[in-house]
Amino acid sequence: MLAQESQTRGPSFMSLAIRISAGLLIASLAAIILSRLGHFSGYLVFALAIAAAMIIRPNGHERSPVISALVLAISFATYAFLYSSEDLDAGRDNGVYSLLAYNIAQHGKVSVAMPQLDDVIARIGVENLGFYPGIYGAASDAHAQFNHLTPALRAAFVDVFGDHELASSNAVLAGIAVFLFAIALWEIIGSGWWVFGTLGLIVNVAFVYVSRSSLTETFAVAAVAMTVLFVSLTLKKPSATNALFASGGLGLLMMSRVDGYLALPFLPLLTFALARHSLENIKITMLAISTTAIFLVWSVVDLRTFSNGYFIALWPIGLKQSVAAGVACLSVSIAIVAIAKLLPTTWHRYSPSVERWGVGLAKAFVPLCAVLAVYALVHSVVADDTRYDMYLAFTLVRAPRELTWYITVPGLFLAIYGAYLLISDRRPDGVVVALPALILIMLFLFYTRITPDHPWGARRWVPYTIPATLMLVTYAFSRFSIKHKLAAQIAALSLAFLYCFQQNAMAKNWWFVPLQSNWRTGYAALAAELTRRNRTFYLSTYSPTASVLTFIYGIPTVPINGKQNDPDVKEETSLPKVCGAFLEQIQGSNNDVEWIGPPNNVVEKCISTTIYSPSDDTPDPDVIPSYRLLAGWNAAEEWGSWTSGTSAGATVHVQSERPSKLIVDGFALVNLKSPNQTVEVYSGEAHLGTILFNVAAPSKKAAIDVPVEFLRGKTDLSLTFRISNPNSPLELGISTDPRTLGFALRSLSLVPDS
Repeated sequence: MLAQESQTRGPSFMSLAIRISAGLLIASLAAIILSRLGHFSGYLVFALAIAAAMIIRPNGHERSPVISALVLAISFATYAFLYSSEDLDAGRDNGVYSLLAYNIAQHGKVSVAMPQLDDVIARIGVENLGFYPGIYGAASDAHAQFNHLTPALRAAFVDVFGDHELASSNAVLAGIAVFLFAIALWEIIGSGWWVFGTLGLIVNVAFVYVSRSSLTETFAVAAVAMTVLFVSLTLKKPSATNALFASGGLGLLMMSRVDGYLALPFLPLLTFALARHSLENIKITMLAISTTAIFLVWSVVDLRTFSNGYFIALWPIGLKQSVAAGVACLSVSIAIVAIAKLLPTTWHRYSPSVERWGVGLAKAFVPLCAVLAVYALVHSVVADDTRYDMYLAFTLVRAPRELTWYITVPGLFLAIYGAYLLISDRRPDGVVVALPALILIMLFLFYTRITPDHPWGARRWVPYTIPATLMLVTYAFSRFSIKHKLAAQIAALSLAFLYCFQQNAMAKNWWFVPLQSNWRTGYAALAAELTRRNRTFYLSTYSPTASVLTFIYGIPTVPINGKQNDPDVKEETSLPKVCGAFLEQIQGSNNDVEWIGPPNNVVEKCISTTIYSPSDDTPDPDVIPSYRLLAGWNAAEEWGSWTSGTSAGATVHVQSERPSKLIVDGFALVNLKSPNQTVEVYSGEAHLGTILFNVAAPSKKAAIDVPVEFLRGKTDLSLTFRISNPNSPLELGISTDPRTLGFALRSLSLVPDS
């Protein structure tokens, strides 16, 4: 059997896990059903969840103790009612996220105590509730996805979980996911090695799901763990309850993920594993099949109706292909049941042979996966002539990097080996868990090879791949430790260290560099670095357009914010655009360009964009742009640019290695409410000078002495402008402009002393 008995396994602990799983499942489904019917009541869902946990009897004779209901009540109440807010990005994902979260925000939110809580936190000295120094290091409104918590809750949770959407809800749900995953590992492995896999998932939850990803990711991890747990329990002890919840886990995956159909390989394998034991299991199997079929149809309806057009054509596979795959899995399962029921003698005669062939094919599939993984890695990493340079890597499809950041290369191959061992050891029951897990891992590997998307694309696969990988890796270590305990422990610790190291390094990758300092200023820094290296690149006013051009067409493109007025760029009209279901050519500026997605997919509404390319005019070799803006500036305007915040960077061209004057022409945002503004100018940590503005003199052309030691061996001098008192025109009553402004730069140059 898939599950091994363990001396340390306590029935009450397992019973608690089953009840929490079932309660979460029932509560989530109830929320979706009631939302669909337009009669959502969060408190009714809450009551149903508690009732489910109380009455479910997984052992057939025990009722849940009160503690399980209390645990479920606390978890679900925290997740569902307290920490959701009314500005949810409800169209971001289909299914559970948009329906559950949106309706909770509208109808079930406990918000009465929020003003009092904000007041209490303000009194104890928490300041700057709109800004947090987490992994993003940006203001809460830097991106729509990060703006889903009240200031009080951000202050309470950001230090632990990062400034991200529903971070506190993620924390609660991540805890449930980790708990369920630990139980599933315990059931499959039956040894102390389940602790290693659980710790690995905890690290990943801390790094990825809570700090950098969204609510639907942690929900999917819980659903994956729940599915694996009930699949293993169904194989161990076939029952209607276990089969129902196994298919319910698959259903939740399909409802909560746009590509949830990819978990369906569990179904035909589970059907065969059950049917081979006894014809008495046919009714149980049919229950699982019919439940999964309902979820399949339901999720397709959800996909079309409640995703705001975001996934009308399922990305990247396509809705028709995905439905066809789901129908194929259902058809195979039904065929297995029909043969076993209608031709029992034939079934019993040939099912052992089918089993042997199936196990043999599954074992042959494993080395094929290893070969494909080697090919993908060699093709994209070893053959990568960028030598792992994070800026030059911008011009290449990065994708198995996305995979290897999450699970590491050794982890990938250990998972493949673990799948082989699980299939070999547990014959055919091991196939039911190992083969779908391996399929998900390989699809993730090759999906990230073709997607033009930034981390959102791979993010949709992470909830499948991380639990599957850790499960198979843990099994490989547990088997290896039977004969080589010390070596297995050292190898496991080494892998854990490498994993943590790469998770930290991931934040320094080229794509995440912009996220370190805010989307806008980060891309400015990226563009400046590419310019310094004399790399040709394009500019786009919409980041998804930049992704499509970079990764689909091989045209390196950097997102920018706003119009460009530099003389060395021009508006581009010949580059391809993606919009509708076909490729077109841009007909001029301000054309509609599609949201992220490969060609031939309609993904989301089109929006306006402009693309810039290097100017065709042959530049005068003696005329070099005097300066370039780096991080910390608002969009360029006809006269120049405003700073954004308290600090802004720039480089100025060095004409000669001799003492020079830095000419700064600009003005400040001042009025009677804020009459003074001070701008300090630095090069590195060295202070070069100070520019003072006031109501009487809001505009100046200042000259600052620059000693020769700052200029030796340089073609450009790096500068930082530190603004003492930035404000918005809205705050000062000047206009309705909400931007934080301070100093406006018209021109900047470095003139050698005569």
